[in-house]
Amino acid sequence: RISPGGKWVVTGSDNRRNLIWSLQDVNKRSTLARVNDGIYDKDKNEYDKSKLLPVPEKFNGMQKAGLFNVLAIAFLTDKDFILFDRNVKDRIHPIYTTGDVWIQGYVDLGKRKSISQSNLSIGSSPETHILVISQGSGIAVYRYHPETKELDNIWVAD
Repeated sequence: RISPGGKWVVTGSDNRRNLIWSLQDVNKRSTLARVNDGIYDKDKNEYDKSKLLPVPEKFNGMQKAGLFNVLAIAFLTDKDFILFDRNVKDRIHPIYTTGDVWIQGYVDLGKRKSISQSNLSIGSSPETHILVISQGSGIAVYRYHPETKELDNIWVAD
């Protein structure tokens, strides 16, 4: 997915490789940090957690997105974005910002019904900070608050 400003590319895949790079330097691709793990440093053969934002305690006991099989990427603002895994049981998702591989915040998408296996089942409007997800036979609509990196579920239709 290309960022709304056309300066960044964000990708996800089915093999844990979630990358970001600037269109000004397409050969320098960086791996996005993962919840609980951080970023794998192959030179040290270990995960770097030095700048990993911990998951807030209020999300304890809720399933976090592993982002092993990314279905879609949605921009919530010109810079903030979220990746969606295929696992509908994932409630807690990290928020990232273009130009930074580290997690900037976490949001709770709540208990959801099965989403379509198509990346077209998730849409967003970065200008209005709206996120829409198909689920079951309906949709869920969220409003994103960039200042606090939080989502409010504003409408659900089954």
